[in-house]
Amino acid sequence: MPEFKGLKWVFKLVMLAWVPMVFAVVGRWTMSALWVLSSSLIAFTVAQIGESNQRGNVLPESMIRWLLEHESPVLLSLWLAVAVTVVLSLLESFVSWIYTWIHLVVNRKVTPQVIEVSITNTTAVKPDASTAIQRWLLKTDVVYFLDESIAATIGNLGAITIAIFATYRANVVAGHVSLICLALWVLIAIPLTIKALRATRQAAQSHETVGRVIRDSVALRMDLSRPSLLGFWMQRSSPYVHDLQRSIAKQGFWNAILPGSLNVITMSTPYIAVIAVISTSGSVASSVAILLYLTRMTGPLSSLARVLPWIQQNLISVQRLFNMIIKQFSPLDKNARQIDAISSLKLENWVVRVGDNRTITYPDIEASSGVILCVVGPSGSGKSTLIKSMAGLLEVERGELQLDGQTINPSSSMWRETCGLLSQEPELVPGTIRDNLMNFADWTSTELIMHAANKIFSGVDGTENCAVGIDDKGVSVGQRRSIALLRCLGGNARVILLDEPVAGVDDSLVSVLRDVMEEARRQGRIIILTAHEHDCERLGLEQGKIIRIESPEAVEVISSPRG
Repeated sequence: MPEFKGLKWVFKLVMLAWVPMVFAVVGRWTMSALWVLSSSLIAFTVAQIGESNQRGNVLPESMIRWLLEHESPVLLSLWLAVAVTVVLSLLESFVSWIYTWIHLVVNRKVTPQVIEVSITNTTAVKPDASTAIQRWLLKTDVVYFLDESIAATIGNLGAITIAIFATYRANVVAGHVSLICLALWVLIAIPLTIKALRATRQAAQSHETVGRVIRDSVALRMDLSRPSLLGFWMQRSSPYVHDLQRSIAKQGFWNAILPGSLNVITMSTPYIAVIAVISTSGSVASSVAILLYLTRMTGPLSSLARVLPWIQQNLISVQRLFNMIIKQFSPLDKNARQIDAISSLKLENWVVRVGDNRTITYPDIEASSGVILCVVGPSGSGKSTLIKSMAGLLEVERGELQLDGQTINPSSSMWRETCGLLSQEPELVPGTIRDNLMNFADWTSTELIMHAANKIFSGVDGTENCAVGIDDKGVSVGQRRSIALLRCLGGNARVILLDEPVAGVDDSLVSVLRDVMEEARRQGRIIILTAHEHDCERLGLEQGKIIRIESPEAVEVISSPRG
């Protein structure tokens, strides 16, 4: 079962889609009532042809008198039955389309949230790209849950009630028989449904496990390219595949047994009821009516039998989608304004959580406007963790971020708007290089920035219209990092956080990027970057404020502030 917050989220979706769901429920009830009406008209016709009375017919007395007053009651009743059937068919088409209506409502709500949570980094662990897409596609399961598991179930229960009520009106004995058969249906459904739900849950867990194996296989395809290593990996994965096979077989067995067993009762009920009517000297017309009434009940019962096994899968999908877009989502104020005129930044008692049982403790760090602060150290020493935590992307166990002596929450929208971040592995916005520079809302072009941009253009066929993307990079690693750096420095953020901004960048390009960074420093911005020793030297920051980290526990300030 989903956790309470997950169910609460689904309830909000129900409230959002209540109009189409009400139409779905009322539509099914109306369809059942129309079926009873058309069946009663057929029973009236049978009674007229057999020249018998209308005992057991649930048509209103006024309608029966109106039909009898017509020149040809049989033809009139048949034409009315045809008209009712046409209306019923049109209504059934509308009820089927309501699934699309609900999908539109859910999609309008969920898809923007998925996009926003995918791009809005939070301190929670984020799913990879393929997992995020898979979670988003689960919205169809949520729609199925709302339409079939909730709206259709309520509608089907109402349709069954209408059919049984009409049967009681036609013949009490037939009503008793149908009610007994329904009770037997429920008694058999309960234990079989429990078995089916357990099998579905086990199959979902096995699919999740094999999904992780496939995801790991994609990540390891280069490292395990040797045939012997491939054989090792396949042998290691084999038990999970066999377990999935068993789970699928078990799920399929119970999902077949459940509707199959229940349909025996469902399909037999109309005939047993007719036998009871005939045994109690009921009329042919009432027997026909009861047969048609209870035949209408077989559809909703069969639908319930099909839905029950998949409720568990739907609930699992609800929880998975909820975990992605709600549970881990900390929405940001898109209209947040950045903090202006910052003269100093300070970290005190800064401890960052990087795992369930691991933290990194940093010393107090200070930076002033117009200063470039460089954090150097070997890989794994905690440089990137420091930058990410300052940008509000990692959970801070404890500590304070102070701006001009005022404490601020690093996860707040105002601080996030104040920071310009260059990640260690930056990506470019799909489009052209120009899209990644000049088409951003806060972009400001300067002579030095354009000189650096033209330097990059000369290495990519000399054009700013070179196409770049996520899958097809279009440029080298160093060029991509340089473009992302210019994008960051060309913005208006007052605090710039750069994670290894010139790693893998040619020396000729580093010199012009250094001039752009120096220009940003003269503008009074606070710039904090991480680098390896040789990159720090290439940037000419030997006389700046440099912090060397040898290990996550050992941090030392080795020079005085610059400027």
